[in-house]
Amino acid sequence: MCQLPIRSPLFMEFLTLLKFKYDS
Repeated sequence: MCQLPIRSPLFMEFLTLLKFKYDS
């Protein structure tokens, strides 16, 4: 697994999108 900056805004946005996708 690649190491990514967890604080990256892009990464946070990606997580948010995933959350919305699976929540609905």
